[in-house]
Amino acid sequence: MDNLAITLHGRGQLEEAETMKREVLALRLDILGRRHLDTVRAMGSLAITLRGRGQLEEAETLRRDAFALRLEILGP
Repeated sequence: MDNLAITLHGRGQLEEAETMKREVLALRLDILGRRHLDTVRAMGSLAITLRGRGQLEEAETLRRDAFALRLEILGP
């Protein structure tokens, strides 16, 4: 599902990609939890699409959260 969302983003179908990436993130949060690298990657991927759609504040928040979680999980 994530690969399809990335493909949609690449084709310029950002609204559909955003919807799908939000679903991916929700599933990863439910199944893997917040402190899993796949969840963190999904946050970053959604942030990229949000930035492309001009939703800069939400994109920045997600990027900052993802960065903080990466530091927590992997260390400095």
